[in-house]
Amino acid sequence: MLAYIWLLIISNAEGGSQMSLNVPEQMEHDPSSKSGIRPSKEGEFMIVPSLDPGELDEIGLIRAIADHSSDSVRSKVRLQALTAELICKKQSRGAFQGDPSVEVYRHLPLSASIANKVRDRTILVTGGVGCIGKALVRRLLEYGPRRVVLINRSPAASEVPAHPVVRTVHVDIRDRDSLAAVFARYRPDAVYHLAAQRLPSLGEIQITDTIATNVFGTRNIVDLSREFGVRQCLVVSTAKAVNYFPSQVYNQTKKLEEWVVLAAPVHNGPAYGVIRLTHVLNNSWLLHKMREGMAKGLVALQAPDISFYAQHVEEATDLLLNALPLVEVGRARIFSSADLGWPINLLDLALYSIYESGSGAGIYFTGAQPGYEDHIFRGVLDWRAPTSCMPHALHNALECRIDDPCMIASGIAASHAPSCEAGLLTAVLDQLQGEVARIHIGSSQLRGSLRYAVHRVALHVFSKSSPELLLNIARWGASPAVLRLTGTGVTHHCDTLIPLMQGLLPMVTPELLLQSGWHANEWEAFLDAVSEIPELKELVTEWRSRRLVIAQYPGE
Repeated sequence: MLAYIWLLIISNAEGGSQMSLNVPEQMEHDPSSKSGIRPSKEGEFMIVPSLDPGELDEIGLIRAIADHSSDSVRSKVRLQALTAELICKKQSRGAFQGDPSVEVYRHLPLSASIANKVRDRTILVTGGVGCIGKALVRRLLEYGPRRVVLINRSPAASEVPAHPVVRTVHVDIRDRDSLAAVFARYRPDAVYHLAAQRLPSLGEIQITDTIATNVFGTRNIVDLSREFGVRQCLVVSTAKAVNYFPSQVYNQTKKLEEWVVLAAPVHNGPAYGVIRLTHVLNNSWLLHKMREGMAKGLVALQAPDISFYAQHVEEATDLLLNALPLVEVGRARIFSSADLGWPINLLDLALYSIYESGSGAGIYFTGAQPGYEDHIFRGVLDWRAPTSCMPHALHNALECRIDDPCMIASGIAASHAPSCEAGLLTAVLDQLQGEVARIHIGSSQLRGSLRYAVHRVALHVFSKSSPELLLNIARWGASPAVLRLTGTGVTHHCDTLIPLMQGLLPMVTPELLLQSGWHANEWEAFLDAVSEIPELKELVTEWRSRRLVIAQYPGE
């Protein structure tokens, strides 16, 4: 979720320059446009921005595109002209001198300990013929493994280059018996689990498949790793699982997947770890849809103010390799790159891509799409000392950062997550698995079952956390001042606030409120707002009935 950061675009440039773009032949001059489209040499048009004093600045052009995006009959020509004008505006103030995504081409310093964990050993990689999987296998082969076993569900998938030690097995990770046969045959020393249903939009449609693959497929991998004596088991997750209680199907399944790993460690079993990746551009569905849109003349963007952290596949594989010697037996660690770089603005990336391609495509805004969360709960991050150490976007406030010189040297940020009792998680997952088996595929009832499963575990995690930290999280994410700043209300964050407040309110005292920095009127206003959430109304009333009211606070 926090791979996405919402930023306000504030830019206003006057004047303009000429640029040449290859524009589709059917694109004719639109009299309503403020930009002029003039024929140039054969096959090209000159896009000449108007210098009229009344012309639109960048903000005005973005608003015009947004207004036109909602028209019942969307004019491709009008959107293309507005987009061309916007590109000219940005170019006139020095934009597009280089690729906005160039910063993602980073590398991590590789640990010398990797070789000891790979040489002469058997490494099993699920999802090994995907973009990241193939890159990882190529890197693993450099360390001289005894065997690399790739597990992939589809026999039609493209294979990695032939190599004497590489074996590809077509097995569905949801089929525990077939998967167990692979573990029994090859006896892997280490497991990289990359296989997943990874498209948030598809998760909202194929709910059963997404739950079965991301949750129960991972459960199979984790259990079999313990059963067959695997030394290290690393599961690849996503920045979308940083949230305490994600709202969308894909994000919820990845959160449950992480809890499966975090609840697994035993002192005589494998060393487990979770690796959170940001947006891997080489493996990006977003860029695929962008290229597809350029070919059709219109590129769909969710909004003009979306920015996201991204990385290149090489950095992702650096992280996967470096994490292998850093996992520990007995307690799972969560890993990410320490330096996430600067977020890429989606609008700038799209405009640059159109500019570089010369396609003349236009852009339009669709609003938040199914599978994507459109409101960030600011309390996900730890804001205790923002001036001395800015929060890391891939580790939430409940997770305890690990200070380890070996990790710092490897470019890795790591944390321990709060404990998740294996017994509770087993009961929750068994119930969910039974409902997946009997509920009609894709039904709203199954969506509710998934949500309830995440709620139960989140409630448990919150109830085991300190009330001081939970009060901070509530203040950072949903105090009246923060909600005014973010333009949201408590109802936008009810999925997180319900288990948070259910775990927190029974423990709150006036002294704790004061220690956490809540002001009297701010807390009361917060409770008033929270009580509008039906699931919390009775709880707030009960808390107030205990006469823990602001008037009784010491020092008030």
